[in-house]
Amino acid sequence: MNTVGERLEFLRKQKGKSYQALADLIGGISGDAIRKAIQRNNVKDFYVNIISDKLRINKEWLISGQGEMNLSYEYNDLQHFSKEDILDYIIMYIDDFTSNPKIDALYRILKSKNNQDSLENMHDKIDELTKLVDELKKK
Repeated sequence: MNTVGERLEFLRKQKGKSYQALADLIGGISGDAIRKAIQRNNVKDFYVNIISDKLRINKEWLISGQGEMNLSYEYNDLQHFSKEDILDYIIMYIDDFTSNPKIDALYRILKSKNNQDSLENMHDKIDELTKLVDELKKK
């Protein structure tokens, strides 16, 4: 695989995604348009960024073929993120989180929180959720 287009085509097939599913992932583009962009090796950087983020793919691999294809994070890799950053990420991508049934429990916990809770209480809740996520990973 020598081009971004070839790697995206490989990725699409490996993930079992149709062109339309890939387009829906990106948003604002048709399945036919993304198919043509991939086949012509003319995929916008913006699309590469979205695909990389949403499918947890190494952007460097998509662009150059260097490194591992999949991004994988261990809990210890994430410890440098602040609790606020993690909470912001969850809130920003809550729809993606709720599409996974195991994560639905986390969503219900967050949703049931009173909006007037203090930041300190929210940090405690993030600690609890972190432990729950660790337990879910073990299953």
